[in-house]
Amino acid sequence: MPADLKAVASTYKALADPTRLQVNIRFLERGREGDEVRLTYEPPGAHERVMLSGASASPVAPSASASTSPVVPDAAAPSGRPPVLPPGSELRGLTTIGTVVEDLSAQATACGLDQEKIKTSIARILAAAGFKTERFGDEDTYVLLSVVTSRLPDGTCVSRYDASLVTQADVTLPYLKGLVSMPLPLLHEGGMSGGSPASHASAVMDALVKSANHFVSQIRSAGVAQGVPPP
Repeated sequence: MPADLKAVASTYKALADPTRLQVNIRFLERGREGDEVRLTYEPPGAHERVMLSGASASPVAPSASASTSPVVPDAAAPSGRPPVLPPGSELRGLTTIGTVVEDLSAQATACGLDQEKIKTSIARILAAAGFKTERFGDEDTYVLLSVVTSRLPDGTCVSRYDASLVTQADVTLPYLKGLVSMPLPLLHEGGMSGGSPASHASAVMDALVKSANHFVSQIRSAGVAQGVPPP
């Protein structure tokens, strides 16, 4: 062999996980070992399959046909669901709150409860807090008050009372197509009270007033936490 020619020695090795072929080429010059080149070949589409399966491929030398440009992962596809607002956001921005009192039974009336008095008292609290309301309005958001009263044989009055802050919302249901308008409770408080007819109505009224004030406090706290000025 002429002195200016180089001999080439090649070895082939099959590798698995992922599947690839490794070729080692060593150049021999004047009987001495010279430079060595290592080439790695992958089946078409092997790299993409590894990326999609989430498996981490072992580091290998660049393929003879591989591009030297860095691989930039595709940006995550934007989610179709809007971001979830922090707790309390459902109370932010309320400016108009109505008052609704469910009809009272004859037993409730006999125990001193008055539907109009309950409505007037709660509406006054909301107005004093800066919320707009119409006496006979149809507000989307309102305080709903319910009192269910029973009178025992000995004359004792017992009432279950509930106060809820309710709003109207358009929602989607899994078994229907399109939006459905329905009441959505935002806040709720309730309890029971018992006593003689002379003191029963006052006790129930105090409890409802306390709940209304608590609602106002929670609405204000949610607005302050998110930098919203009070109404």
